Amino acid sequence: MKRISTIMLIVLGLLILAAGPSINWLTYRQALDNHQHKPIMLYFWKPHCPQCDVLHKSFGDPKIVRFVNDNFVAASINGDANPRLRDEYAVMTAPMIYFLRSDGAVCDCIVGPLSPDSLLEILKAVATECGNQGGVT
Repeated sequence: MKRISTIMLIVLGLLILAAGPSINWLTYRQALDNHQHKPIMLYFWKPHCPQCDVLHKSFGDPKIVRFVNDNFVAASINGDANPRLRDEYAVMTAPMIYFLRSDGAVCDCIVGPLSPDSLLEILKAVATECGNQGGVT
């Protein structure tokens, strides 16, 4: 019994390590309420969307995870499940990312899938443009 428990703990630890770090995704309301004076990143996606899958993989890159968590407050929004928000932000396709200043004003928008390198370059520019008061890290 002790051996089985030890094996299960090892497997659980390996699964956690394999998952790696992830972006601290919030809901839309949480992001607006807890922005900590950082720009807000609203990621609109849809289920069964191949382009969203590509961008989702880029969001798993450790450089992207670290940069987003350090420089943005991120919200993940299923456009199909949130038609009011989809309409409010005029989301016509997925994936689509809106960037808001900490006061909620729209600052920038990008559409479509991006490689991790391209996404990181854009995120750095947007963090500066949208007024990350803490500075880009």
